[in-house]
Amino acid sequence: MVEWDLTAGAETTEFLRFKGRTKLNTKTGDVTIIRLAKEDSGLYEGEFQIAGVLRLTPCELKVLDPVTEANVNCETSDDSTTLHCTAVGDSLTYSWSGPGLPTAGMSGQTGPQISHENQDSVYTCNVSNPVGHVSVSFHARDCFGTRDSKTRVAVIGLAATAAVLVLLLALAVGIWCYLKKRNQEGNVCTGIETGPSGEKQDAKRPLLESPPRACPIPLPGGTNAGQFTQKCGNIELWNIQA
Repeated sequence: MVEWDLTAGAETTEFLRFKGRTKLNTKTGDVTIIRLAKEDSGLYEGEFQIAGVLRLTPCELKVLDPVTEANVNCETSDDSTTLHCTAVGDSLTYSWSGPGLPTAGMSGQTGPQISHENQDSVYTCNVSNPVGHVSVSFHARDCFGTRDSKTRVAVIGLAATAAVLVLLLALAVGIWCYLKKRNQEGNVCTGIETGPSGEKQDAKRPLLESPPRACPIPLPGGTNAGQFTQKCGNIELWNIQA
């Protein structure tokens, strides 16, 4: 790692991956490693020669990541809601503080249970390890706000679906009525009569239901009946009487 020999001069010698990363105090024997990485964790041993006597001093180094990204979320079951705390780091310990909790608080990632009665309370999750500490506060009402929002979204979705179904049903009924009306209008014979005075009269008569589909031609009586025209579909029949 690093070596200093008084007989060789005042300079220190660094080895392997520790080159440029150590600071050795030649008066106390303390060594400082800079730019620590997780790979530097392990057991180290110091060798000191004092008055001709070699002394060995073991030292274990453990590199830890600081605490980061602490968050509190709600874990909801059918009948209860519980706060849960998470964080990023090594060797983490969790504790809680807030209304209704013991004076010493409670430990662990799982926090207090909450309800509508204490939804105005604020709880704090404290996360720590040997190299750092983070606290995050959480309003209990946020759990119920999230659940109520999901309920509102579900209700709105159901209402929108029902509205679409009603519109589709109305459209289907409208199309059916239109087709039915059109079919009825197509099954009507139109007669145009010209009476003795010369005026024209329209007469609509339904077609026969069973084949053959024929339109009856009325025969006006009397010597002064005039002319009669019968029109059925694309066929126009004339009956002229004196």
